[in-house]
Amino acid sequence: MYSTGEVLDQYISDTLTSKNSVIQMLGIDRSSFYQILKGKRLPTSSQLRTLLDILNISESEKNHIRDIYMSDKLTTHSYNSRKNILKLLETFKADSENETIQLGNPHIVYDKAKSDVFNDKSDTKSTLLSNRHEINELIKHMLFSSLSEESDQHISLFIPIQLLTKTSFFETIELISHDSRSSHITYDHIINHPLRSNMIDNDFLADLTSYIGFLISSKANIRSYYNLESICDEGSPESLYPYYIITNEALLLLGSKCETAVFTSDKVLISAYSSAFNRLLNHITPIIESIDSIEDSVVTYLRSLPDSARSYYITYNPGISYLATDELVEAFISPELQDFYKAHFHAFQHLDYKEFITKEGLEEFMKNGVLSELGVNISSRGEDDFKYVSNLIAQRTNKNLFFIDTNVLPVSKKWTVLLVAHEKLFFVPLAKGNKYIAITDKNLVEAFTDFFENIEDDVVLCGM
Repeated sequence: MYSTGEVLDQYISDTLTSKNSVIQMLGIDRSSFYQILKGKRLPTSSQLRTLLDILNISESEKNHIRDIYMSDKLTTHSYNSRKNILKLLETFKADSENETIQLGNPHIVYDKAKSDVFNDKSDTKSTLLSNRHEINELIKHMLFSSLSEESDQHISLFIPIQLLTKTSFFETIELISHDSRSSHITYDHIINHPLRSNMIDNDFLADLTSYIGFLISSKANIRSYYNLESICDEGSPESLYPYYIITNEALLLLGSKCETAVFTSDKVLISAYSSAFNRLLNHITPIIESIDSIEDSVVTYLRSLPDSARSYYITYNPGISYLATDELVEAFISPELQDFYKAHFHAFQHLDYKEFITKEGLEEFMKNGVLSELGVNISSRGEDDFKYVSNLIAQRTNKNLFFIDTNVLPVSKKWTVLLVAHEKLFFVPLAKGNKYIAITDKNLVEAFTDFFENIEDDVVLCGM
């Protein structure tokens, strides 16, 4: 793989750019410049940005150079973590642009008449399944049957993400979650991983990234957990079917590669497995939650943190959580709601925080005068009020408010990202109907913490 300097040297030659003019624009001596081109040293982030501005190349070519630069600059682990973070943020951006994110097997078609196991009218039935097609049909039927039930339905899963992607689960859930009847279905997913610590490699981090992408589009109520104990010993009875899916009416035991399974509607077995699953839940906490609203719990959590806790916030438009003052609340919020909003904003603002917004979002605000979190139309209340809010933005710029390059970092118009460093990560929807996603998984939280703490070297633009 070519180094940053070698690639820059090639682009300078290909675009017929004068090296003397580049040296002058960079403001460095010739020796330092040629050390960069020979790969003996890396340019600083600001020098790289200047170089990319000088070269007459496409945005995709610039991103290619940026990627090589970060590969040279970071350790392999940090570089791969960064790639997964950008992939995840791109997923949120795609959701705001109504693009479809696929995870697993596409083109789900459900035909109850073809589900032979369910056409059996006996009270208790157990069936051995020996191919993946039959297993997928069973999973589809179990999930669609839960949709048709009027009472609250609870579905429990004990299976690694990697294996679950080989089944019809994700596509079926995404399909039925848009049905209003799915609101009474909740899912608990224990991600069995044969480790005794939660430091997992980048391949697993990539799986978690794709998993969250599924949560964005599915709108399902899901809580996910780690089971960090070793899986059962090979050769033991449990090793034949170590994973399972439980609904109110059925149990599906899955082989270690999801190529064989046993389906049963035996109430005693369903109860036994449900009890075992619930005992596990009593000893573990969720690593990922996708639920209707965690707004109150987010604010309560932030209030509990010390003032020194670092937080980072990415939003497309200027966000009011970090912008609002008591004076602004009193000017724009009705009296009966002022105490509520003041408490809300204080929960965010007492932390050691940085907020990142886009220049495009600021331009929209300057044009429309709307603060996205509250939908307050600033401009309609008079020019003085609009100037007041604009001045608040100007006063914070480059102190705790920064502008990010959307050519480098994907930013969603429908989601905001809130990170409490080393502790917790939130994806907060701005549109109705989306789920809040809260993440305590140490792999993702640490990856995002490392990313945010170095973000100014990568994607931050200067000034307004």
